Amino acid sequence: SIDLAADSLEASDGSWLWILHDDSAPEKNALEQMLKTIEVSPSVAMVGPKLVNWDQPRIIAQMGLSLTPLGNPISPYSAELDQGQHDSLDDVFAIGTAGALIRSNLYRELGGIDPNSPELAADIDLSIRVRLAGHRVVLAPQAKVRHASLSLAGKRPKRWLKTSPRTALRRATIHLRLTHAPLPVAILFWLLLEELSILRSLWHVASK
Repeated sequence: SIDLAADSLEASDGSWLWILHDDSAPEKNALEQMLKTIEVSPSVAMVGPKLVNWDQPRIIAQMGLSLTPLGNPISPYSAELDQGQHDSLDDVFAIGTAGALIRSNLYRELGGIDPNSPELAADIDLSIRVRLAGHRVVLAPQAKVRHASLSLAGKRPKRWLKTSPRTALRRATIHLRLTHAPLPVAILFWLLLEELSILRSLWHVASK
């Protein structure tokens, strides 16, 4: 596991973890490009590649992650033909862990990926904690990693997400709102959660 790998490395600023999902495949120079980013900016603690479509690597799958004003997790740049139009991106709100590099000592200090975080919220949660600790989260657009996105595509065994991708995204949204929103907002959201769920259900029925 990632935690075992982190524990096996020496507790120094010079060691990094390269996280590769089982549905990802880096291009030959991906790691080299991410290391270049680290070399020119010591304040960087987490670097993500440009994730591209598994079957069509000319299509961007993900370049960073963010949250809408209502706390919904989104990928601002996806399903676009890669023509280098976003290659000037640097600092981002969050990145996916598929192909990500993170300082091993910081990973340990933060407690790694939160086991209580839903699957589709874990990446954003980790990036937020890296930034709150005073470090930069950046993209290395020249580093490309193919990603099949099996979880969102609903192609993993049901035990992986324990529900449908749509419901898993909803759970991720709720978790991120309650965990990282300002305390008054989180309390208000918690108090209104049941009412919001009812309204959402009624809306789905009406829209059909």
